[in-house]
Amino acid sequence: GHVVEVCVQGPPDGDVGHLRLWVADFAHECGFEVNGAFEFVAGRLLFVAVEGDGAGLARLAQFTLMRIVRPMPRLRTARPMSRSMPLAVSFIMPSAEPLSKEPKVAVLDGGLPAEHVINGYVRRYFLSDEDASDVPDYTEHGLGVTSAFLFGPIEPGEAAVRPYSSVDHHRVLDNKSGEEDPYELYRTLAHVEIVLLSRQYQFINLSLGPDLPIEDHDVHAWTAVIDSILSDGETLMTVAVGNNGARDSLTGLNRIQVPSDSVNALSVGAADHTGAIWKRASYSAIGPGRSPGRRKPDVVAFGGTPKEYFHVVASGGRPTLAAVLGTSFAAPLALRSAVGIRAILGDPVHPLTIKALLVHGCVACDQPDAHQVGWGRVPDDVNRLITCEEGEARIIYQGTLSPGKFLRTPVPLPTLELTGKVRIRATFCYASPVEPQDAGAYTKAGLSITFRPH
Repeated sequence: GHVVEVCVQGPPDGDVGHLRLWVADFAHECGFEVNGAFEFVAGRLLFVAVEGDGAGLARLAQFTLMRIVRPMPRLRTARPMSRSMPLAVSFIMPSAEPLSKEPKVAVLDGGLPAEHVINGYVRRYFLSDEDASDVPDYTEHGLGVTSAFLFGPIEPGEAAVRPYSSVDHHRVLDNKSGEEDPYELYRTLAHVEIVLLSRQYQFINLSLGPDLPIEDHDVHAWTAVIDSILSDGETLMTVAVGNNGARDSLTGLNRIQVPSDSVNALSVGAADHTGAIWKRASYSAIGPGRSPGRRKPDVVAFGGTPKEYFHVVASGGRPTLAAVLGTSFAAPLALRSAVGIRAILGDPVHPLTIKALLVHGCVACDQPDAHQVGWGRVPDDVNRLITCEEGEARIIYQGTLSPGKFLRTPVPLPTLELTGKVRIRATFCYASPVEPQDAGAYTKAGLSITFRPH
């Protein structure tokens, strides 16, 4: 049989239960069966998996409320760009505890191997499906992503830096996530949704998703579900944009992959070097994103290249390194900086405020195209995000702005008279409910900004 992904749009005041029955009845008439175990509702959109003979697809597409009929996308392989290469070089594990016990952080990935050296920094380990088994490639990827969050890129032979916090790891990929399972995409999204709905975490990293570049005319289930849950602004989620940046640009195959088009998540691409001279890594997917979040990726972070690999912890009972590269490791590195801000400044700093600080403090490069590197590269040193240079003051405003209302944010001035010119730069960040059924007007909130100098 053939498994296809179907999206139907219900009427404004319709009942999703009725919509589900209508789809199932019509699909049955066309020779298809709806798999009720996997479905997602986002706004007025209903995403379902349908299985049957491909000869009936033309008739199935005639359903009045049909938005999308397409082959079920595959899950991006949970592997680095190049298979991780264990090095015959050791490193020194940090002896100190994490800087703060307060931030609640989760990595959603392929699990952890049976033997590794980061146990002291993994607070809890969860299996989304306890009846499934590990896959070695997935666990190596999960260990690398977790290592990137805890320590950043590790210098061979040197001591790893002290983590800002411990982390919970959720294994959402397992042996049932293989390419032979046509429902792997929806099954994995269900695991991700459960973690997000638990509201346990202020910080989450997701370095996986559908192997599907975004399209402007429709919103995928992964994006819609994640954006809807993140719309309360209580969670900062970093999402890897994908390693398809070298694919064909004329057909859009190099655009950022679902769900990094989420407007309420922070999508992260990869930079090619850690030094002052850098650019987008050739494999890192490019924008633009979905309107109104056209500037995507939001930011970039070091992701490694064949000339400068990203070194992470390798499996085994001794502290050894593996050389990897990919946006999968750039995303947790950016999240590390976000958690560092929270660990240093404490609980009063809101996740949306931290997101604004990350964007505000980004370092620009000689590659001005926003579709390549977004707002810039996240600084390696967290102090550059929270401290001020000579003659500079960085002010944080945070609060709640109700629809149709306004807020006035006065610019504080020193008591002494200012001489010369003053440069004012502001970054605004807010979360918004979304309308998944309207790809052209996706967000339900906008912001008008007026500067009144006098």
